[in-house]
Amino acid sequence: MINILKLILTGLIISFGILSATVWAGSNDDILSLQKAWMTINYQTAMPQQARDFENLLLTTKKTSAQYAELAEAHIWQGVIEATYADLKNDAGDKSKALSLAESAKNSFKQAIKLNPHAMNGAAFTNLGALYYQVPGWPLGFGDEQKAEEFLLKGLAHDPDDIDANFFYGDFLFQKAQLLKAQQHLIKASLAPERDGREVADKARKQEIKDRLKQISYQLTRHQ
Repeated sequence: MINILKLILTGLIISFGILSATVWAGSNDDILSLQKAWMTINYQTAMPQQARDFENLLLTTKKTSAQYAELAEAHIWQGVIEATYADLKNDAGDKSKALSLAESAKNSFKQAIKLNPHAMNGAAFTNLGALYYQVPGWPLGFGDEQKAEEFLLKGLAHDPDDIDANFFYGDFLFQKAQLLKAQQHLIKASLAPERDGREVADKARKQEIKDRLKQISYQLTRHQ
């Protein structure tokens, strides 16, 4: 896996939108608490405490997704936190555990799509596509470029102006050396307005976009 934490999860604080009217009022607060906990651990906690906190957060997340099993948002956040923990395990050299967690994240995103493909502006599609292009392919993992592009495009279809949908599709194209097309999507991502309550995540995302655009500019200059 390549930088799952950095590339998939930085800035994945996407709008919750309106939860199903059939769901009791406490669900939004409980799911929002997962978002806040993730932000605190991801941006304000140092290793090795960060790994321990994510492990504990994952246990809480699984309880929340079981409690609100009919809510796509709960499963999206379970997938986000599983992918975060997968990246930490990968960095620690525990490749087997990392791939197992990535597999669980994939299943969480697929469950969210079954429940409500429109949840969080199609975030499950974008995250699933990102997993498919960054996790190793067979025989080590489930990585698949064709599926990656399929899901990334579905994420874009839900919100063509979304910062994350454009960033991840742009990054995918960059990895495939489709530099001009990648540049277009990354520029579009850079122009996305900041999201209320997600300024820290958006700042990190904008820096990633800036860095990637610099890489593209350098490579295009070399080939002139």
